[in-house]
Amino acid sequence: MNTGCSLAKAISDLDKAIRLDPDDARTYQTAGTIDLDHHHYKDAIDDYNAAILRKRDFADAYLRRGNAKMSLGQHAKAIIDYTIAIHFNPTDARAYLYRGVSKWALDQASEAQQDWRTALKLAKQAGDTKLVKPTAKLLESAATGELEGSDLKKINIRVSYQIR
Repeated sequence: MNTGCSLAKAISDLDKAIRLDPDDARTYQTAGTIDLDHHHYKDAIDDYNAAILRKRDFADAYLRRGNAKMSLGQHAKAIIDYTIAIHFNPTDARAYLYRGVSKWALDQASEAQQDWRTALKLAKQAGDTKLVKPTAKLLESAATGELEGSDLKKINIRVSYQIR
């Protein structure tokens, strides 16, 4: 399958959807997710901004915009977005997990670990096995000192961009 053609078709379809309903926040979020998946982080941020403009309490758009900012190394800005996402959806374990990663990047180790503990608890409550294992590994690695001075690439958390 030609990814370039698939991407072009997806973008074309989204452009049509936006023309049909320019106030649909989910369409902008979907565009942002495609940009995020293709490492077009600044475009993703623009799309999430458009989604948030249309739906101020769109927790998932804040979370994903935080992911784009984290991918650009803008951890302080990502933390703000994750905190807003948590405000609107306090049971989303992903927001705590990712916020913890950004806090770790900013040498806020105890705060990061607290977010990871919360993420682990919420993931277990939700039965989200995809988050339980990596979150538990982060906490274990932090406790043993394995993460000390570690490059974030070694943390190896796949930021999830699936369209919900």
